Amino acid sequence: MIANFLGGGGEPQGIPRSIKDGINGLRFAMQRALRDRKSRAEINLPRGTPLGVEGPGAGSADDDKYEKSDRELARLTVELFKPIIDNTVVIFSQGRQARRAASIWGTALVKTMALDEMTSSAIKRKNKKAKKGGGFGASEGGGKMTTLPPGTEVCIVVAPGPKELSAVRRLSESLGFDTLLIILNTPLEEASPYLPKDEAAALLSEFEPVFFLNVLNDAAVKTLDNVLLYRSYPGEWSIAQKGALGPPKILASKPERFTKEEKLIALREGAENNAKPLLEKLTSSLWGSG
Repeated sequence: MIANFLGGGGEPQGIPRSIKDGINGLRFAMQRALRDRKSRAEINLPRGTPLGVEGPGAGSADDDKYEKSDRELARLTVELFKPIIDNTVVIFSQGRQARRAASIWGTALVKTMALDEMTSSAIKRKNKKAKKGGGFGASEGGGKMTTLPPGTEVCIVVAPGPKELSAVRRLSESLGFDTLLIILNTPLEEASPYLPKDEAAALLSEFEPVFFLNVLNDAAVKTLDNVLLYRSYPGEWSIAQKGALGPPKILASKPERFTKEEKLIALREGAENNAKPLLEKLTSSLWGSG
């Protein structure tokens, strides 16, 4: 497993109030997870939110804001493992995304690959007779397709969709637990309904949600804004509303992931409380009454 080498910044306090706080929180959560020898990690930040990594001049006008924020989070995550960057690989869903990252970051920064090219190379192989023992990156004939370089210690998969998660699952099975595998910006609980039940259950059980900070909303509750779903390993999950002043207000918290129904209940209760007169809100806050 990877040595304990992450550092920098003061220990975060409570739910992040800015992107800078979130990045600092991510660093500390990842260090705690590594200390506990977690080798499968899930990291999520709000997609489409500029992280300020590439700067306004990077990329082009054609860059999708979601792909850019995914790429920036990947770059941030790579920087966490700078001491072993030569043994770090970043895998995007599509080849054009991998090439885009390499052109912006520079090919010398980190190795980039693409899931669609890894799978397509297997399909093109002439030997279609299946054999046992191929593992991830193997063709139907048992030969190796485009695969991870030998000695890979950190593998970062960027925003895989439900289709790509099946490939990530095979990758996880083929890698030993001395290799750290991280999924970025794909909330597994949201993707799981689109996967076979056994694959969804395996991913949810194997991957530790090390750092999760995302906007939470529901079409059924339109009167509640700025609600966050948050978790920093090894702490509890929280649903909180961010106000103009002061720390975010906790609406609900629990040790395990919230179910869809629990999220909706927390949103509705938060909306109902916001609709109360100010005096009633203060009374409820002070005395815990309805």
